[in-house]
Amino acid sequence: MKKTILVKTLVCLCLLMSWMCVNAQQLQALVSDSRYIYPTNGELTKTQGSVEDYHDFYICRVGDKVGIVDDGERVIVPIEYDEIKHVDCGYLMRKENSWGLIDAHGEWVIPPVLASLTCDDPRHSFWCKTHDELDFFLDYWDKDMFDKAVTTLTALYNWGPYFFLRSDSTTKVISLDEYWTSGKFHDGLLPIWDKNSKKLGFLNKNGEWAIPQIIPFTEKPFMYEPAFSGGYLLLEETTMDYKTTYKIYNKKGKLLWTQKHRVGETTYSLTEYMPGGFALARVQVGNDYNGTVQWKYVSPTGQEMFPEVFAGKRYKWSPDNPSHYVRPMREGMIAFPDFSSNKVRWGFFDKNGKVIVRGKYARVHDFHDGLAAVQMPQEGENPNKWGFIDKTGKMVIPAKFSKEPQDFSEGLAVVEKNSGMQVYINKKGEVVSPQYAYASPFVNGAAFIQVYPEDYVSERFAIDHSFNVVNSYLPEYIFTTYTRAQIENAIIQSNSKDSNTAVFFYTGDHSELFNSRGEKYAMYVDDEFKIPAVTDDVVYMEYGSYYSKIDMFCDTTGKILFFLKLNEF
Repeated sequence: MKKTILVKTLVCLCLLMSWMCVNAQQLQALVSDSRYIYPTNGELTKTQGSVEDYHDFYICRVGDKVGIVDDGERVIVPIEYDEIKHVDCGYLMRKENSWGLIDAHGEWVIPPVLASLTCDDPRHSFWCKTHDELDFFLDYWDKDMFDKAVTTLTALYNWGPYFFLRSDSTTKVISLDEYWTSGKFHDGLLPIWDKNSKKLGFLNKNGEWAIPQIIPFTEKPFMYEPAFSGGYLLLEETTMDYKTTYKIYNKKGKLLWTQKHRVGETTYSLTEYMPGGFALARVQVGNDYNGTVQWKYVSPTGQEMFPEVFAGKRYKWSPDNPSHYVRPMREGMIAFPDFSSNKVRWGFFDKNGKVIVRGKYARVHDFHDGLAAVQMPQEGENPNKWGFIDKTGKMVIPAKFSKEPQDFSEGLAVVEKNSGMQVYINKKGEVVSPQYAYASPFVNGAAFIQVYPEDYVSERFAIDHSFNVVNSYLPEYIFTTYTRAQIENAIIQSNSKDSNTAVFFYTGDHSELFNSRGEKYAMYVDDEFKIPAVTDDVVYMEYGSYYSKIDMFCDTTGKILFFLKLNEF
């Protein structure tokens, strides 16, 4: 028995070592940027900095170029600088005739743009001179002075993407009585509820009242967030006797339509409005046992839209909550449910209401990059397998994937192998990348990947379309915010290809903001600031304690657009 256990243990160890070697080769192939390949011929000089508590830094010299590496054989700063000086708070770096400062964690404090950078006493203070002969003093531990210096550098050199707060004469201060806000922009509007008047208003991104506080809303929003969607606002008003009325408003604050939830034997349920200006309504006549249900799409004024989709059918069986079944118009196509059997089947119709694909799929994604992922039903050909269809309904990538794929973005989609590893495929269904433990969709030319499974080693990178690393060793929590919903939201909202567009955020103990390459925006936001949300490219920040909290709203460069202030009395 002991011999059998020993043999099995040895076999497992051999398999594990083989797997580690294969994946190490993949990692080496992945890091094709030679600046980040650890130089085995480098001359090392130990310093006191550390990237983590258990890693030491070394200045590494290869020929006439220097950089910084750690004892984990990671290249922290590329081996491409001409001179490095170690100081208490980091490293002074020179490249050609320009100096910069990197902190003790390997992150830029001052970019390499200065003509000179000289340590004062104590060694965390510096005299700085720009190439334009501008002199200024920088105290690393004096936040006000430090922010002034960074503001100066940003104005001179358009330095980014480091994020710090600043204001100017255009910053608005909005004084309010006791109020509530979700802090989230939807359709470009932010809800503000006044406790005294019991009314809602909406601010635009410039801090102007797009809709004054004129919309009645009797209870403080708590679980229910009033928000515009698809250009319209759906409010549910419930009286003390639990009678609900739906009210639809446009962006001028005009009431377009009201509908009671229950009228006699008829129960009416309504979803929020989707891009394209339609909602999904469920109308039930009678009770759950002997009643019938009709589904229809409705306009903001209550008129039926796309009548051919459901063709006036009434169903004996139908689920209760229509919010689970309304889908937005994406790329001119809308996914719709078919309830004609005891299992929901999905199809697609176009923006004119013409049914392109009858309900036949078990599940479907919305269209992205001209293709939609669809899952075959359990019965029939390729049961439960996933593939991709085009806008004519043709299956252009066969249903061969057992695991649910991600959507196409920038010409590539992530699919999962039976082993659990993930790869990128092109629109022909061909695998075009190495395999990863985790991979995200591409946004603005970059994606996040994790090379090894979490229980082995958690090395995370940002990669470009050639699968080369563009940012190394990202923090673990960057993946906790990279959800499919956020990616879809970023893809929909991002009209530019600016790689510095901030599309990811984390709200726990880390008040940090990242761009699509995993580069930090919020380096100079201290612990008293929190970032609860980033919506419509507006950063919502909270400052101070509960009773002295200030709500601030800024763009993704740190420019404060406006902040909300309580009236004195």
